Amino acid sequence: MGMAAVLVIAIAALVVFFVLLRPSSPTAYAGTVLDPPEDTPAFALTDQGGKPRQWSAYRGQVVVLTFLYTSCPDTCPLLAGKLTKTYGALGIDVRDVTFVAITVDPERDTPQAIQAFSEKSNMVGRWDYLTGAPDELAALWRHYGVGDVRREVSRDTLKASGDYTLAHKTPVHVIDKQGKDRIVYTDVFTPEGLTRDIRRLLKEK
Repeated sequence: MGMAAVLVIAIAALVVFFVLLRPSSPTAYAGTVLDPPEDTPAFALTDQGGKPRQWSAYRGQVVVLTFLYTSCPDTCPLLAGKLTKTYGALGIDVRDVTFVAITVDPERDTPQAIQAFSEKSNMVGRWDYLTGAPDELAALWRHYGVGDVRREVSRDTLKASGDYTLAHKTPVHVIDKQGKDRIVYTDVFTPEGLTRDIRRLLKEK
């Protein structure tokens, strides 16, 4: 093998070495970037305190939006816990962020149930938990990829209490200060990744 060939191999090996050592691109987001960003639909809902909330009131803030219900036995409490960690990790930056949860169970998500769930999740005063008319909620579920919300009842549960769980998707959307839907996550996101993405959007004018 000639010297030229040896030199080419050595250079190639060095290139591979530095590529492997290079950190991941700082332009990468933890969530799925919506390109182009999507418009967000207007709504008029009611928060946990019974106050009307217009979507337009959130303009100028980065909004973290998700969909929950208070009697959920598994996914929703875990997701709420991640949002609590994200809220804490943002530190002073949280003043420019609003966390919003929209119910998928308007029948049972009463103000009392929302208050209890918020206390358990350590999110009292930290989010707006919104409910409203079933038709308006269903339109938002469709727009944000929650899908059809279906009742699921086990025979034992129904016999014991008449209670039920709900099958639904739990996306998390991050919406920028101009009201554009920018990033979406499944419920397997990490608070660290979500915090990093929020901070990047906060830096935008």
